[in-house]
Amino acid sequence: MPFIAKGIFFAFFSFLSIASYSQADFFSSISDAIRSDPKLDFKIDSRNSFVGSRYARILGVKIGANYDDVFKVGIGYNMLLSEVRTNRMITNSAGQRELVSARFRMRYVSPYAEYNFYNESPFQLSILVLTGIGSSNFTYQDLYGVEHVTPKKINFIYEPYMLGEFKPFKYVGFGAGVGYRLIASGNKYTQRKVNSPIYVFNLKIYFDEIWDDVTIEK
Repeated sequence: MPFIAKGIFFAFFSFLSIASYSQADFFSSISDAIRSDPKLDFKIDSRNSFVGSRYARILGVKIGANYDDVFKVGIGYNMLLSEVRTNRMITNSAGQRELVSARFRMRYVSPYAEYNFYNESPFQLSILVLTGIGSSNFTYQDLYGVEHVTPKKINFIYEPYMLGEFKPFKYVGFGAGVGYRLIASGNKYTQRKVNSPIYVFNLKIYFDEIWDDVTIEK
């Protein structure tokens, strides 16, 4: 896992250096973009990662503003979809010590910003950074069938990505990317197990272009 993480970080920062090779061009392109009228940026994505050694899928919904397909900014909501379990020693409803299989749950809100540094149809390359705050906890059932929910612990999340898109059709495209999730948490399990490489493969529906065409026709 450390080797994979180093490889992803190397790839990410290599492309970051390409994107920001000229700081003047970088800030100038964003400055020019935000002078344009913003369009709706709406995305539903599924991100693949790991919790410990277990595969874990995160569902994300993002909504924000798209400035000239160069700079996007908004807010998202994310939750762990996969059923990730770990063994925990607990005190059950009868006051006895018991080893249970507890389900790990996590969700967080995440402001995001995305910079598109290459846009030559049908290909796009961009860097996406999101920062998040949320919570994680465990749910489990003891020997007597009593359901338990542990107190929620606050998490702070930082996720940088490098993303690529292939858009062969006006409203439909394909996306892929790599990134890394860094987390600071009061939950020891979250702190130790949730830092992870992330990889993305998805089908993209361009709702902003559909919306623009519908509103123009009206």
